[in-house]
Amino acid sequence: MRTASTDIADFLLHQIEMEIVPGRHSGTVIEGLFSFSAMPKDGPSVTDRFRLRIAVPDGFPRTLPEVSELNHKIARTAENHVNPDGTLCLGSPLGLRVAMAGGQSLSDFSDRCLVPFLYATSLRLSGQLGFYFGELDHGADGVFQDYKRIFGVTTEAATLMCTQMLSIKKRVANKRQCPCSCGRRLGKCPLHLRINSIRSLVPRSWFLVGQARRTPP
Repeated sequence: MRTASTDIADFLLHQIEMEIVPGRHSGTVIEGLFSFSAMPKDGPSVTDRFRLRIAVPDGFPRTLPEVSELNHKIARTAENHVNPDGTLCLGSPLGLRVAMAGGQSLSDFSDRCLVPFLYATSLRLSGQLGFYFGELDHGADGVFQDYKRIFGVTTEAATLMCTQMLSIKKRVANKRQCPCSCGRRLGKCPLHLRINSIRSLVPRSWFLVGQARRTPP
């Protein structure tokens, strides 16, 4: 099994202008110039650098890193998807978990969650309107949008029902009416496959009442 120190060392081999720095909290803090080159299918090639702080928690990959941009190259506004505390809003918490499915390393997090955000940001800074891969609304509205995409449903009511199914045990949820309004029990509808795939990524506690950052109110 790879250790956290080995994983971070591998990451730093590719990001030679970044280094481990002292942090006030548990975990590992990496700072410096993060460089990337990306060219998605049918998209322009982008090479850029941002001075970042990446706070890697002890619980990684169960708990994902927080990333801050240090030189104010990205204006600290909601329109630029920067949180009030200065961290970058890379996506909804569940959306990031889905993106990291099967990924275990800091390089996986970089490739799947961080680089797409910085790629879109670089294009926006160069004059492109909006974000290249699309963007969510701010706050709870954006969470609803992403949860509907992830669950494959079309209404807020169905989205809430899906989160309720995920907050209870699978054998109980499968006996409930399916959120997609097909009239069948969840266990008899293909939607249960999607919901079960999400169960493997996050614990039930994510969807319990009161998890405001993760569950649409």
